[in-house]
Amino acid sequence: MKNMRCLMGRHTWERHVTPGMGGPSAVFHTCSRCGTEKPVHEPAKYLSRVIPG
Repeated sequence: MKNMRCLMGRHTWERHVTPGMGGPSAVFHTCSRCGTEKPVHEPAKYLSRVIPG
């Protein structure tokens, strides 16, 4: 049975990196209580610049 907090959407996410894989697909989050996984969408370096317009 899932943890009550996870049923309410209050997961405890832990960051994991898959060794041997590269790029954004190597990083993911896993809930330490129920084991649910979610992908991480990390912004690219070039998107952090502010372009005046």
